[in-house]
Amino acid sequence: MEPSPLTQQVFLDIVLAKRYTNPSSEIITVLAGLDEVDDIFLDFANAVENIIRTGGPGMFDAHIPSTAGCCIDSIAVSIRRKAVEVAIALTAGAYQTSLVSYFTHRDLFPCLMKYIHDLDTPIHIFKPFLLLGLLANYNKFEFRNPYRSRLEDFVNEAAIQQIIRGFGAVCSRSRDKYVAIQEDIEEGWTLSSTLKYIGLGVLAPSRSSTPTPNPPSTTEGTKDPFAL
Repeated sequence: MEPSPLTQQVFLDIVLAKRYTNPSSEIITVLAGLDEVDDIFLDFANAVENIIRTGGPGMFDAHIPSTAGCCIDSIAVSIRRKAVEVAIALTAGAYQTSLVSYFTHRDLFPCLMKYIHDLDTPIHIFKPFLLLGLLANYNKFEFRNPYRSRLEDFVNEAAIQQIIRGFGAVCSRSRDKYVAIQEDIEEGWTLSSTLKYIGLGVLAPSRSSTPTPNPPSTTEGTKDPFAL
């Protein structure tokens, strides 16, 4: 039984989060082995591309009743989203290694654009475009990055508008989450806080210069506060 995209994502997150003395060779040894890395990661890149584009070959029975079509479509979109997250986990975690180059040999741009086009929820557009951004900036000064060339020549206005709406939805959601957890009572402005805000904190009065009230006399301090 092959591992699910969720299992692969968790596994990659754990393995790639560790610190390695020689990240490229040691991560390759852990994930595939130096002798089989080409075969394994070429197959891995092909599988990721296929799942993002179609949901995977033979994943659903062709004889499933038509009444279950909506549920099947929802499952397929969810699996495609998990495949994108697996690709992000590998790309971000192994960004300083040669493993990301397997995604440059296997062009993911068409399948990611198709996935973005098929999405009905704008907020889910963020992750596939994040993956494109990571791939477009991988070793961009060392060789002609194919993803960077794709983005430079990209003129599909409908897709661009869809991506903009997706980023707007993500920004709105982030703002709402921030507003929900921020302090309800705003901190009042003082002379010291204002001077520090504009970079003149050295001119703010020190705490020692603030007058302190005189302590109560001994007789007043020993009185019973509840006495009549």
